Amino acid sequence: MLDFSGNMLSGSIPSKLGNLRNLQILRLTSNRLTGSIPSELGNCTKIIKLDLGKNNLSGRIPPEITSLPKLQSLFLQENKLSGAIPDSFLSIQSLFELQLGSNMLDGTVPCSLSNLHHFSSVLNISHNRISGKIPGCLGNLDKLQILDISSNNFSDELPTEVNNMISLYFVNISFNHFSGKLPATWAILMASYPGSFMGNSELCLLGNEARYCGEFKEQRHTRGGVLAGVLIGGVISVALICALIYILVVRSLHKKYFNDPSLLQESQSRTEELPDDMKFEDIMRATEDLSDKYVIGRGKHGTVYRTESTNSGKHWAVKKVNLSETNYCAEMRTLSLIRHRNVVRMAGYSIRDGNGFIVTEYMPGGTLFDILHRCEPRMALDWKTRFRIAFGIAQGLSYLHHDCVPQIIHRDVKSDNILLDSEFDQRLEILGWQS
Repeated sequence: MLDFSGNMLSGSIPSKLGNLRNLQILRLTSNRLTGSIPSELGNCTKIIKLDLGKNNLSGRIPPEITSLPKLQSLFLQENKLSGAIPDSFLSIQSLFELQLGSNMLDGTVPCSLSNLHHFSSVLNISHNRISGKIPGCLGNLDKLQILDISSNNFSDELPTEVNNMISLYFVNISFNHFSGKLPATWAILMASYPGSFMGNSELCLLGNEARYCGEFKEQRHTRGGVLAGVLIGGVISVALICALIYILVVRSLHKKYFNDPSLLQESQSRTEELPDDMKFEDIMRATEDLSDKYVIGRGKHGTVYRTESTNSGKHWAVKKVNLSETNYCAEMRTLSLIRHRNVVRMAGYSIRDGNGFIVTEYMPGGTLFDILHRCEPRMALDWKTRFRIAFGIAQGLSYLHHDCVPQIIHRDVKSDNILLDSEFDQRLEILGWQS
């Protein structure tokens, strides 16, 4: 792994990095890098995570990058990249997260994206200049959970094939030029995120009396208006029935998994993802089976322990939550997407014996509340340090509110949720966020 993120590096990305044939992770995010992305990076055929986001990179996206066979996560957001998205995605790839937002990309959405059978996390192409219709082939991404295509130049009707994207729980199509009717399954999502569909003046949004579907507008004051109301009511009824069926199916699957130990064990093995140098047994051994003497925090959402990796000796924080009392899966999905230097980073998670365990970076300085009120002897923070802490937390909140997908409103910012390292660098704790 090479990680040079957040170092204010300037200049271009060396093409000689392509000689690192065994490189698996390359992080150059949050620097001041310029120039184009070297196509030689396509020689790093073992790379699984490539993060070049938040720089000033320009030019086209090399197709050699998007066709890397083992690539799982590609982050190119917040650059000045132009041209079309390469139509070079392959079915053999393991890509499950693609972040291309806030660039100057144009052209259309390539259908080769539908070849990605493991595409299960995020597709973000927002804030670009991409145009044309949404291709029906996008409906093949039935495992995708988050889709953000907002602030582009898309037009025409949304294809009915998007109803096949059954795993979506967040969609943002705002500020485009869509028309016609909103697909039934997306109408359900609109109830949770209504702002994600605004800015499409010709799009029929169910429940918005000011925007009936186009074919009924001219007949609002005639008998056709009655027919429009009947049809809209019918569509709403179908949407509600779909929602009810969805809830019943999910509840049935929930009972099936938790009543069948073999299925639960299989599910757990698929959802556990811990740091490379850590096993779940390391957590239990380092905390002496979660002894109270390793507790570093308690709250309504769970208990936090300090642990360490047996191999590297690196310290981690582990939060234990009861799966029956928290929306663990939704929390995991959201936490895994958050990447900001002023927000606590999630490193992994596990499910064991009805409990969820969330592994995050360990902050040895404790909380800001500890420093201000609990430490003996009392520590004095000068105004320069206080300003730096406040400014860093403000940047973290700005990221959560505006740049994170989906956007998050913390609603519980307090000194107990501001963590510090040994040099008073600050992180905002969100293990208990509310959105």
